Amino acid sequence: MRFSPLPMAIKRPWLPWKRYKIVETDETLYIPKPKEQQNDLKWLETAAIPQSTQFMIDCLPLLRRLFGRFGSHDVPIRVLDVGTGSGAGASLLASLYSGQILGYTLKVDALDRAPHVRRYARAKFPLISYQIGEAWDIKADRPWDVVICSSPQPELRESSNCRLSPPNGY
Repeated sequence: MRFSPLPMAIKRPWLPWKRYKIVETDETLYIPKPKEQQNDLKWLETAAIPQSTQFMIDCLPLLRRLFGRFGSHDVPIRVLDVGTGSGAGASLLASLYSGQILGYTLKVDALDRAPHVRRYARAKFPLISYQIGEAWDIKADRPWDVVICSSPQPELRESSNCRLSPPNGY
C-alpha cells in the first residue's frame, strides 16, 4: 500500500460560527489627513507624540502648584486638554496622577478637532477620554477644574462647561 505525501499547506474550511479575533495594527489605527500624507505613522510616533509629551512635562511644575490650591484630595480634579493632538501629553498627566502617590487623582479628558487620530489615541492611551469637537460644544456633567490648551486656540471662548478662570480667582 502506497501513501501519497501530505500537501505543503492544508487549507482549513471557513467556519462562520467560529469567531476570529481581528487585531488592529498601528498602521490601521492611524490614517493621516488627506492633505497631509507626509504625516504618516512614523511622523506621529517620532515627532508629534514626543512633542506633546514634552509640552506636558514642561507644564508639570505649574500644574503641581495649581493642583495644590484645590485642597480636597477626595474628589478627582477634572482636567481638559484642548487641542491634544495624539493625546500623549494628556495620557502622561493621567498616568502620573492615576493614584494617590502625587497627592491628587485626575480625570483627564482630551479634546481635538481632527478625527484622524482618535482610534490611535483610544487604543494607545486608555487612561484618557478622547473626544472630537470644540471646547464649547461638548457636554459635561460638571465643569472642568483645569483647562490646558496644548494647541493655540485663537477662538477659545468661555462656556458653561469650560471656565477660563476658577471661581476662587487663581
